[in-house]
Amino acid sequence: MSDSEWPLPYRTWDLRPTDPQVTSTIESGFGLSPTTARVLAARGITESDEVHAYLHPSLDGLHSPFEFVQMEAAVDRLLAALDRNERIFVHGDYDVDGVTATVVLVTCLRSLGGDVGYSVSHRLREGYGLSPSSVDR
Repeated sequence: MSDSEWPLPYRTWDLRPTDPQVTSTIESGFGLSPTTARVLAARGITESDEVHAYLHPSLDGLHSPFEFVQMEAAVDRLLAALDRNERIFVHGDYDVDGVTATVVLVTCLRSLGGDVGYSVSHRLREGYGLSPSSVDR
């Protein structure tokens, strides 16, 4: 059995090497556990301002959603659907961020007066992403 076939708790994890001094500085400077400090250092988050921004995120640090391709067209279409009282249907994926995004979007559209339905893919029957069977349903 290859390593990738074992359940997660039994896999061998190769950790990126980190500078112990950098890890120690992050740990003591921010009151973090050695593990958390090492994870940050391994991700290249080593400068004090970077660590602070990572640990204390703000909306100012987010990218504009309009950087996504055709976001303006999608927003225009949703606003038109809301204005015309059209049924809106949200499709979400079964993973944590997919379910969370579905809840946020449905809640938002309903708070704007939308008639909103939703569906989350069934992992085994439909797989990941939007599938023909999801559209048919």
